[in-house]
Amino acid sequence: MKSVSALWALAPREVAEQIEAAHAAAVADTVTSLERHACFTRLGAGGVRQLSLRPCSHWPSGGASWNR
Repeated sequence: MKSVSALWALAPREVAEQIEAAHAAAVADTVTSLERHACFTRLGAGGVRQLSLRPCSHWPSGGASWNR
């Protein structure tokens, strides 16, 4: 959501860190749910294989955050 991005960009560091933590938790929960219920593919004749997801963040290089 753009409103959350704007809040993160303008918020004091403590609030921005809470937003980042909430985002990381939401991503982890989503990945877990997808891996349990949706990430399957066919493997051979009648076979099924579960896929593992590896999310990545899109932060700038050098470890810097966007507006800090």
